[in-house]
Amino acid sequence: MVLIARALAQEPTLLLLDEPTAHLDFGNQVLVLEAVQKLASSGISIVMNTHMPDHAFLVGSKAAALCNGRLLAVDEVSAVVNSEIMSSVYGVNVAVREIEDIKRKVCVAMLK
Repeated sequence: MVLIARALAQEPTLLLLDEPTAHLDFGNQVLVLEAVQKLASSGISIVMNTHMPDHAFLVGSKAAALCNGRLLAVDEVSAVVNSEIMSSVYGVNVAVREIEDIKRKVCVAMLK
């Protein structure tokens, strides 16, 4: 949060965030994502990379998937963060499911 605040002191119109939730516990990840969402709502453009595809469902409007230095897809979040593409990116079976009562999708790793 301090690094984001430092960047905001320069009154940017665009923020590039490199895994802003890395090494944070679940609660602090949510706090950072809420801050990102609030900044985007205020008109600041956000470009954020993450290894947590669920974060794209929470705060993203567009997504890109990269694998082995190649761009696999760029589109709306739901078109990119799907079982096929996420399984390819992570090299494990990934299921993307909708939680109906909250109208949100989540990614779930499938163990063998």
